[in-house]
Amino acid sequence: MKREGTGGMDRIPRFSAFQRAFHWTYAGAFLVLLGTGLTFFVPALAPWNGPATRLVHRIAALVLIAAGLSYPLFARKEFLTDLHQMFHWPPTDRRWMVAGPAFYTTARGHLPPQGRYNAGQKLNLWIQMGAFVLFTVTGLVMWFGRGAVSPELFRWMVIGHDVGLIAAGGMFVVHFYLSVLHPYTRRSLEAMKTGSVSLAYAAEEHPLWLEEMGIGPRAAGDRPGRKRGGPAGHR
Repeated sequence: MKREGTGGMDRIPRFSAFQRAFHWTYAGAFLVLLGTGLTFFVPALAPWNGPATRLVHRIAALVLIAAGLSYPLFARKEFLTDLHQMFHWPPTDRRWMVAGPAFYTTARGHLPPQGRYNAGQKLNLWIQMGAFVLFTVTGLVMWFGRGAVSPELFRWMVIGHDVGLIAAGGMFVVHFYLSVLHPYTRRSLEAMKTGSVSLAYAAEEHPLWLEEMGIGPRAAGDRPGRKRGGPAGHR
């Protein structure tokens, strides 16, 4: 079915092929790093912390760094767009941060309209980007700086690496739950698999994004400022 003002499509592109390849490569490397890194961090997993585990950890680290650097280098337009979104926090985002936790855990309350990324996704981007810088700097010092830097500096690098693990690992658990398991939000995973989302989904979850693209609520099949209250609004 064609819709007015949408170029005759019921779906709209959200992520490019490069963005999806970056996401899955980065996520895969991060999971390997998380699993092998826990053998350093959790005493009960120490028996698994051998030379092979350290080698796999370092290979995954190189993949993660390469993936992280490839985004601004080879997808500059998309990277700058995401960066702009990360720095843009309108009042609706601040209200979302207040209402979001209760809404997604108890299905109570209402969420304000959001743009291309909701406030929770922006927070995840900030934490993952900060963790990437922290992992890269501290990891390289720990890898190549042992014996070349002071013991005190090396100790601070280890602490910084552990802080990054806690922050990024915790946010990953939340991100995985909301993207894969939560009944209200798991539809968002479709965008990372196919690159597009339905107009109905975009109108419900990201109506301000549609407005930015010049797609009005009539074309999207939804009403602006609609109250959202529980599972009925997420079918």
